[in-house]
Formats: sequence, C-alpha cells, structure tokens
Amino acid sequence: PNGNTTHPPAKFYRVTTNSSEMKRCYCLVCIFALCVISQVGGSHFRGGTITWTPNGNTTHPYKVLFTFKLGWRRSITYCDDSVITSKRLLGGGGSWQCITGCSNNQTVSSAKMYCTSYSEIEDWSQGERSFTYIFNSDGPFTVRCVRYI
Repeated sequence: PNGNTTHPPAKFYRVTTNSSEMKRCYCLVCIFALCVISQVGGSHFRGGTITWTPNGNTTHPYKVLFTFKLGWRRSITYCDDSVITSKRLLGGGGSWQCITGCSNNQTVSSAKMYCTSYSEIEDWSQGERSFTYIFNSDGPFTVRCVRYI
C-alpha cells in the first residue's frame, strides 16, 4: 500500500567442488534483498536479483563472485543509448555491505552498475555488474545493499 516493505533475508547454501586444490568451503550468505537501509521505496526501485558463487583457489579459498541486476525508475537512474555505449557506471553512493560475519558493516563493493537496458515509455532503467570479495573464513555471512540512490 505505501510502497515501503521490509523483506526477510533469503538464505543460500553452497558447497565448493571437492577439488584437492581448494579447501571445502561452506558458505551461508544471506542477502537482505536489495534494500535501502531497511526499506525499499516502491516509487524508485523496480526490482532486481543477486547471485553468488564460490570462486576460490588455493591462495584465496573464500573468494566469492557476486553478480547483481537492478531496475530503477529511469528519471532517477538515467540511461539511454549513449550511457550504454559509454559503459559509464550509474548509481549513487550505495554499497554492498557485509553486516554479519565481518567487522563493522564492512563494505564489500560499490553498488554502482552498468546500464544494459531502459524504457522511456515505462520509465525504467536496468543495469548489472559483477564483483569479487575475499572473506576471511567460510562464514556464515550476511550481505546487503545499502543506500543505493
């Protein structure tokens, strides 16, 4: 009704391969789905996804690859063909933060993204980006998006 919704964290469990080169990594990453502080204002946010996969090796066994896609009202996060072609990062001062399992709400990445599509008529723009982060253990960890716009 008022567009402000708090979503419970989604839980994901992933086990890396049994490779002799990698330690067995049991990661629990809870994604507090695409929030701005603790709520999402429905007038700007259009939706999104985040995926993650262990990407470790013998040097960094707790390395994780994150990929996210976000949709926003185009008049807030402006995109057109020239923005897509220039591959300019979009977004405000938001970040992905580790809020459980890391020290002091540690920032793991900027929430800026590359615009991939838009609609002038429906007033939306969508973008995506990937980043890696090396955790200090096998978790569990909670990562969330904070203050995107």
